[in-house]
Amino acid sequence: MRDFSSRTRRLASATAVASLVVAVPATATSTAHADPAKNKVIVTGTASCERFADALVTDVSITPKGKDAKADNLSGEDEQETYSLTFTQIPKLPKGLAATATVTCVDDNGDTQTFNKNFTIKRPNIPAKPTSVTQTLNLK
Repeated sequence: MRDFSSRTRRLASATAVASLVVAVPATATSTAHADPAKNKVIVTGTASCERFADALVTDVSITPKGKDAKADNLSGEDEQETYSLTFTQIPKLPKGLAATATVTCVDDNGDTQTFNKNFTIKRPNIPAKPTSVTQTLNLK
């Protein structure tokens, strides 16, 4: 009598390897067509409180219309600070998403003052694969 168990095991192993080889290209293809609404827009730049005497930046927050605010807490030690905030699900241009940036400043006496700037978070028409787009917004 023949021993089919070793032959069956080899056939099962070969079938498993072949199925993996076929599955990898299918996965790679689906990644290239990911949902473009999930692309990231990174809003970055510098902020300063030069409009207020002896004040330093402690916080930059951005509130997109209809969404929650995101904030970057800064050191409050320099006249000009760098910030970076990441947003997802931003509509493609020409629409974009209206937003308000708020800068919080604290002076030598501990008094807090703020100023706002309205702008549009922009995500250009880009290929469907996931990417990050950087938008610079300097706040003074």
